[in-house]
Amino acid sequence: IIKHDDAGDMGIIINRPSGFNTRQLGIKGPSWNIWFGGDCEGIRDAHVRGIRSFCLHVMDDFASMSREVTRGVYLISFDKAQELVSAGQAQTSDFMLFLGYCGWVQNQLQGELNVGVWKM
Repeated sequence: IIKHDDAGDMGIIINRPSGFNTRQLGIKGPSWNIWFGGDCEGIRDAHVRGIRSFCLHVMDDFASMSREVTRGVYLISFDKAQELVSAGQAQTSDFMLFLGYCGWVQNQLQGELNVGVWKM
């Protein structure tokens, strides 16, 4: 879960590699492996409204420019992660790049957790 508020929840699926990399999608720069983060604003929606990207990492050195989502796991923008790689401060393998996310309206996720749709 990367966002939780009165409007709802946002999360990313962390165990679903897409089999794609950024070069295959025409994204300039070094090749990054891509994980499927969810159905909302992901690879399938590129032609409709664009893609949302998220990067996770476990690097304490970048904690100050990231948001901790759980102990020792940080969320950073893809743009910032690209800057770090371009500057030689990190490797693409230091990050997990997710395209898309899962979204739920208020109380929807809790209902799905209650019936066993998701595991946390």
